[in-house]
Amino acid sequence: MKVITCLLFCAFIGLVSCQTQRDDEKVGEKMNLPLTYVEGLGPFHPSASLLGYENPKDTIDKGFWAKTYLPVRGVPKTWKLVKKSMVWLDVHQLIYQNFQAGTLNDKEFAGFKKSSEWEPDPNELPDKPIKCFVYVIRGRDEKGNAAVMVDTDNDLDFSDEIPFYPAVAYKNNLESIETYQEAEKKYFTYEVYEGGKLVNKRIPIMIKRMPFEPAGMDFLYYFPIHARTQIKIGGEKYEIAIAGGSRIPTFEHASFVLLEKDSTKKYEHPEFIKKGDLLTLGSILNKVQYRNEGVSLYHNALQFSTVNPDEREYSLKAGYPFRPFDVKEFQTENSISMRDYKGRYLFIDFWGTWCKPCVQELPELQRIYKGIDKSKVAFVSIAGNDTPASLSRFLKKRPLDWPQILSDSTNKLIKTYNVSSFPTTVLVGTVGKVVAKDLHGAALEQKLAKLEVLVSH
Repeated sequence: MKVITCLLFCAFIGLVSCQTQRDDEKVGEKMNLPLTYVEGLGPFHPSASLLGYENPKDTIDKGFWAKTYLPVRGVPKTWKLVKKSMVWLDVHQLIYQNFQAGTLNDKEFAGFKKSSEWEPDPNELPDKPIKCFVYVIRGRDEKGNAAVMVDTDNDLDFSDEIPFYPAVAYKNNLESIETYQEAEKKYFTYEVYEGGKLVNKRIPIMIKRMPFEPAGMDFLYYFPIHARTQIKIGGEKYEIAIAGGSRIPTFEHASFVLLEKDSTKKYEHPEFIKKGDLLTLGSILNKVQYRNEGVSLYHNALQFSTVNPDEREYSLKAGYPFRPFDVKEFQTENSISMRDYKGRYLFIDFWGTWCKPCVQELPELQRIYKGIDKSKVAFVSIAGNDTPASLSRFLKKRPLDWPQILSDSTNKLIKTYNVSSFPTTVLVGTVGKVVAKDLHGAALEQKLAKLEVLVSH
């Protein structure tokens, strides 16, 4: 297999890829907009994820994820309380190669595909394991200071790595600006399978310490990157910026914005055009409608498909019809459909029991629910990437007052609605069109008050 070296971020000189819309494009046909990676967050606000660690107990019990762990060498002998972390860069590739190697069995692989609603294309995956992760270790050095090492050359050997001491992320608030202020970046290499070839890439990771949090939850990380591309419709060129995955730098969420000329604004989450969303470009006489089909690592491209503007198209974007559902409520197994809410607003929360931000929002969501006029608005939750057992356990401990739906291999709701980040919320209007998306907390309460559907306002 030929290896191509591609060192990113040596310099970004303003050159981005461009695709011109063709007159012979067919409805449904996919087009690839080649990506250029750019260091820095660009027009996006920062976000970060907790740096988990490999629990030795998981290894002993031989749990699902523990089977993917790899041994590392060169951990300083003077360090104490050492924790080892495999930071995923492409979790689908990681699971696929462990299945191919026999580390995961048929049942485990099938379970992962089912829970994540993912069907791999063997033609776009390598036949040998690749470095689709990077290892990080942390512990207390000989002086008792919190130290970190990143396996920058990705050889599972830390003997040639230099420890660093991460800055404190925040004192009172995870969202405070201190979390994301520039700190020491560590550049590391990893591999992707692109166009049938193995490509080496190099990106930065930033790690911060949160000393006021419990052990094991006291470090966070993010990748300060985003991507750019262009599309040309007629004589007009549209600049596109794709949000970097703060947790996984593969742009799997494929959220992007159309950049305003010479603008330095930071775009808010509701402004993102997410996977599955529709986008209309061009002039009045030359309008073209596209659907965001997501980012393809194999093609290194943002993919669009053309849409017939005369056909009824569903989307989670405001103003578009919300695709009707007709499924079973999880706890009662009674039928539940969009028809049940005709004439009322419907707030839909896509969440998961495994999703910490989702769970953290529930108390506020329950408080708001108690104040709604149920003759005017209803709540429904759709759990994704979950199992019946885990959802049942959760609801037994923390009952919720509104209907619950589990997205599974039968209804495939998460895939149907192209939900790629959690929590995602949608407010559907009385005639079945999306009114707003990604409303949380105070923003949701303010919107419901404006619609006059709260009994307490």
